[in-house]
Amino acid sequence: MKKFFLVQLLLFLFFFSKAQDGDFYLTHYSPTGSRVDNVNFDIVQDHRGIICIANRAGILTFDGRNWDFSKTPSAIFSLAISSSNVIYAGGRSGFGRLSRDANYNLSYVSLSDRVPEAKDIFTILIQGDTLYAINESHIFLYNIESGSIQKISPRYSGKLVNLLSLEGKVYALTTNSGMQLIDGTKLVSPANRALRDLEPGFICEGPNGKGYLIGNTDHELFLYKQNKLKPLKISNDQGYLAESGVQKGIWFSDSLAAISTLKGGVVFIDPIKGEIKEIINYQTGLPDNEILALAIDQNLGIWAAHAVGLTRISPTFPFKNFNRYPGLQGKMLSARDHRGKLYVGTSLGVYHLDEIRNYNETVHYVKVPGSQDEEPEVEAEEEAAGKSGGIFSFLKRDRDKKDTDIKPAEKQERKTAPVYKAQIERELQSIKYRYKKIEGIESKTFQFASAGGRLFCGGLDGLFEITDGKATPISRLPVRYFYVSESLGKIFTSTYTDELKVFNYRAEGLPEMEVFGDYKDYVQHIFEDKHHRIWFCSTNDLYWIRLKGDQITEMDEYHIENPYFYETYGTASGDSILFINESGIFTIQDGKNTLQKVRSASNIDRYLAGADGKVWIHADQRWSTLVREKTSDKLNLLSLFKNINYIATDDRKEEYWVITDNNDLYKLAQPTLSTISNGYKLYLKDIKTNSEILPPAPKLVFEQQNSNLIFEFVQPEYSGVLDIQYSYKLDGLNDQWSEWSSNYNEINFPYLPEGEYVLKVKSRNTLGAINEAAPVHFKVIPPYWKRAWFYALEFLTMALLLFISVKLKKLDTKYHLVSRLLAVLTLIIIIEFIQTVAENEFGSSSSPVLDFIMQVLIALIILPFEGILRKYIFKGNEVKVSDIIKIRNKQVNPKTK
Repeated sequence: MKKFFLVQLLLFLFFFSKAQDGDFYLTHYSPTGSRVDNVNFDIVQDHRGIICIANRAGILTFDGRNWDFSKTPSAIFSLAISSSNVIYAGGRSGFGRLSRDANYNLSYVSLSDRVPEAKDIFTILIQGDTLYAINESHIFLYNIESGSIQKISPRYSGKLVNLLSLEGKVYALTTNSGMQLIDGTKLVSPANRALRDLEPGFICEGPNGKGYLIGNTDHELFLYKQNKLKPLKISNDQGYLAESGVQKGIWFSDSLAAISTLKGGVVFIDPIKGEIKEIINYQTGLPDNEILALAIDQNLGIWAAHAVGLTRISPTFPFKNFNRYPGLQGKMLSARDHRGKLYVGTSLGVYHLDEIRNYNETVHYVKVPGSQDEEPEVEAEEEAAGKSGGIFSFLKRDRDKKDTDIKPAEKQERKTAPVYKAQIERELQSIKYRYKKIEGIESKTFQFASAGGRLFCGGLDGLFEITDGKATPISRLPVRYFYVSESLGKIFTSTYTDELKVFNYRAEGLPEMEVFGDYKDYVQHIFEDKHHRIWFCSTNDLYWIRLKGDQITEMDEYHIENPYFYETYGTASGDSILFINESGIFTIQDGKNTLQKVRSASNIDRYLAGADGKVWIHADQRWSTLVREKTSDKLNLLSLFKNINYIATDDRKEEYWVITDNNDLYKLAQPTLSTISNGYKLYLKDIKTNSEILPPAPKLVFEQQNSNLIFEFVQPEYSGVLDIQYSYKLDGLNDQWSEWSSNYNEINFPYLPEGEYVLKVKSRNTLGAINEAAPVHFKVIPPYWKRAWFYALEFLTMALLLFISVKLKKLDTKYHLVSRLLAVLTLIIIIEFIQTVAENEFGSSSSPVLDFIMQVLIALIILPFEGILRKYIFKGNEVKVSDIIKIRNKQVNPKTK
């Protein structure tokens, strides 16, 4: 038995002795605008990826970029999404759905107005074609297809408390009868006796048929599978969940479930092993510990609503946060994982992440070998005590006795009494982590380096070796950069006094070696090539040395362009030696003592020296090393962070440590790009004109005078790291794709000429994934006075006037004047008609000068036609062109008094 307990204790200690994995990545959101607050009751996600939130003021929708608000008659408490992607809501005034109004805005439509009892609906859910809604006294069944409503009013079950789904069936939790199955329009007891006395606060289905995770109103957890219910005990901290108040659960992976609590944030557990994996609360970055609602999105992000807004937790992201543990102070500048312990250099010194273990001590009394055991009365008394208070209470009671309470004389008289010895067993309850400061380093620490199992660091306080949490000074001169050569056993150091120092770290005491003497230079970077030449990158020059002992046996020097005094870094990989500064990327010309520029730095946003001798550059939205390495998932993950200040890699563990401008420290491990890559599709949300909002349609037609069009596209993105950009092309206007921009989700065309168009839009995230929306076909038609039917009407009008003019001429001479006026009017209209058609076909709106020239050319072209028309219209009645022009241009001036 002792061996069994010892093995169990060792296994328990082994489980908790693993390295800390860091905190989950968090993204915080808060609704914009003054119409809503952060009192949210429920969260769901529709089929297109839009997050829908039940708010006290109405219903919020969010696509990761824009917030939309739909006003409702009262507060909304619960939401559900139908198979046809319709949002249903239950609230204070009943239940209803969201639909598009005449202006294509989401508006609330009540479905329960004809049922007066349907008020204060606190939970709804959809099962098949039926919407279930519940308040304290009634259950309402709304048929989505037919619109009919049925009502269940329990008589003897007491108040209705909750509405739950289990194995495709819907249950109601009541105060008097516990769980009741909704069977048609009545409530019946569950066939499974295990469910009858259960009072669940939530029921969530596990993935891949793992069963169900159930939390009851007493804050206990259960697993339900194959009609069997068994308690779920948390081995490492059962009390935290009970004390925090279990609210809702989501079981979303084989080994991970999220539990929201009333006052302890969100707790992630392994339901199979019964372990707490992570606690996300105020100490780990959550703005508030009271969780009002919990939901999961299609990319396995957990949404928690709290008093400050919404937080998306990313438990499946392959990078974890390490800066939220207490004790860390100052701006982070460097980091290193050395022998399983994390060291962080900040502006205030060096800190290491330390493990703090909490144990529960239990005292057991064991009989001393060789003592007698002939006291049945004592055993009976002990057994009775054990029955009344438990064996551990008996042992504790004996443990609390003082030595002065035991009388030596009585012990000697009762030689047959057994002798017991107290043994203390320590049971590990929890492990917490805290940063501890390493004494002796009080200012900026820029760099760490490991060599031969030893850890060195450098900064403004000097160069140090760190051993067992203590710092041993090597040099007190402020260090700008240092490099540890394992092949030479030396540390090369550039100081703020422009001195170059060399230390032999293989010798005891790390003595300084006299290599450079009084030579000084502003050296910014030091590295080593495969020939064991040590390279020094200074402001204007690059040079290398080769050492033998403490003597320089060879050296060479190169000049590099650096007009603005930027840092120059270099790196070597095989035969490739490259250098970079703001002027570009350079290499050594073969056979020449000069440098050759191989690439301009115009598209390089940032470059920095890594902790492991690698030089990193950020260009075209991606991070890469100066000497190109083979692309890997972890290397791709670096592109998610544009504002990186520091990168450290450990090739043995295949880990990346990243420090950002926001003073965040992340470890990138276990890459799974599928958990980050955006799975939501790009689609057209709506089209805005000057006067209305239009829905997407297969064939859209717009009038030219109303052709100020705004096409809004949506691709939901909630991680906060993918940085989606858009590009578009409008076939019919141009055949070139636009540049990539994060603002092109809204595409504005102030004016489009008449014609048929096809709008194509695509998106690109930071990882390079391309998503293209369905093409939008639309047509811009000219104003009515430029359409064929209007031209036909004009022609018919002219023909009618001409016909009337000819008829009037054949009548009495008194109609000749009227006939002549109609003839002149007809001629003017014909000329205007020809000119309008010509201008419409050949005119230009780009310049008034071009328009004037075009009008002159049109006038010259139609002049012969005007003569022919005049000859046939007037037939002998002389009408001069000058007369026509006078009539057209005649101004009517008011008579003066």
